[in-house]
Amino acid sequence: MRKFVEKKGKYVIKLPEDWFHKNALYDAKESDPNSFELVEESVGTFQINVIDIAKGKIPDLIKNNNIQNQEYGKSNLDIVERFIEMDKFGMYMWFVRVEDNFVISKYIYDVERKNDEKVKLEIEKAKESLKSLIFVPAEIREQILIHYQFDKFMFSLASAGDLISRAYKSTNPIELVILLANQIDALLRLCLILHNQIETKTKEIDIKLISQRDEDKVVMEKSIYKMTFEKGIITKELHDELHNLYNKRNKVVHRYIISDLTTKDVYEISIDYSLMEKKIGDIVKFYEKEQHDNKIGMYGKGDSPSRAMTQDERTILQLMIDEKHSHYSFITKEK
Repeated sequence: MRKFVEKKGKYVIKLPEDWFHKNALYDAKESDPNSFELVEESVGTFQINVIDIAKGKIPDLIKNNNIQNQEYGKSNLDIVERFIEMDKFGMYMWFVRVEDNFVISKYIYDVERKNDEKVKLEIEKAKESLKSLIFVPAEIREQILIHYQFDKFMFSLASAGDLISRAYKSTNPIELVILLANQIDALLRLCLILHNQIETKTKEIDIKLISQRDEDKVVMEKSIYKMTFEKGIITKELHDELHNLYNKRNKVVHRYIISDLTTKDVYEISIDYSLMEKKIGDIVKFYEKEQHDNKIGMYGKGDSPSRAMTQDERTILQLMIDEKHSHYSFITKEK
């Protein structure tokens, strides 16, 4: 199962690992319900949406179905189930109320496939997922969202790694320079988080380092270089190398056409970036081991961070990489 947190942190739900979050793929609007389907050969769609209890016909729906108010922080909520069959579609609906929040969940499928064993299995998976649905108390939503955002940050790192692997195979030096620069920046941000956790003996995560919305103040790459140097994470030599590469990367991005820069030059810059990415990767591994050995921070408990991934973990990782890409031409077919 994979965890999903509503965008405002209102609820947490565990979903089947083979369900793909389709909103980005279909360019869904902000107000649209969260929709999930099988990655391949979908037979239906699971949707979940939170609506204010005072909105539209929701009060009548609550009254007519005798939907009782329930508690925050509780799993295995009492869920009211209804079934509707229309001309082309069959639809299971599930209703839950927690204080001012009203949840409508649906599983929608082609009515011609109502006896299909695969459809029946998906409906059962939807019901099982809803057992895990928990509404998060307001006082801990921010913390839940920060840790969920960190998970997304780590999956995005893996997604960038996937694109880097593709760029190596296609021998595209410009793509490699851009992606490796992005990867190095993210790895240094991770180093700052791990270093801070060791210093403070906490699992604290600075959200400004791992998430940047359009309206947020930008934390630039050069600022990250400076911060990691001041914290003793990187040496002065490495700091200067990063600045030198940064200037070369800018020339590749902005002046490839209008300068004397050759593709051979870009290829050599991509090699330098590749070597730098390995150096920064080794620093990350050092901090992960440091946390695990000293029982501090996010790696302080559990298995060693250097252990091999299980098959289930690989499956979920690939699903999250595909979701980050959110385009059929990038989705991995070989699972």
